[in-house]
Amino acid sequence: MPSLHEPQPPAAREQDWRRWMKEIGERARRMRELLGLSQEQLARRAGVSQGAVSRFEIGRGLNTPLLVSIKINASLASALSTVDPNLLTEDARRFVQSMDLLALPNEPGAPPDAKPFPLLGDPEFEDVIRHCGRLPEARRKPFLAAIKALARALCD
Repeated sequence: MPSLHEPQPPAAREQDWRRWMKEIGERARRMRELLGLSQEQLARRAGVSQGAVSRFEIGRGLNTPLLVSIKINASLASALSTVDPNLLTEDARRFVQSMDLLALPNEPGAPPDAKPFPLLGDPEFEDVIRHCGRLPEARRKPFLAAIKALARALCD
């Protein structure tokens, strides 16, 4: 597959997306089968139609709404989280963790339980950066100069 920086003809990009979607669908089917779920059972758990699950699994979901894809994957991750983690591959554990990071509602129709998670190791530093970004350009430079001077003074 060419790098993201190399221009590709539209037909080649379309093929790449179709191949990617087919691989995602195949992975979902393998997880569903490992978990012993039928398409209908997965559809009920995810709050989507059985046809949506079928289209997703065979890779015909290139135009599948993002929410449907997320619901199917979140439902699979939830079911997979009941399997002993020692039996799962590192990729499978990462998949479950990635769905946990989305903080999706546990049941269809429930409000999301999204909690902000720290992006940096120090949440206070994140707060300083956020405030700095809100400053007008003319005030940002003196602010950064003061922060740098303070940091140098404290490090000495």
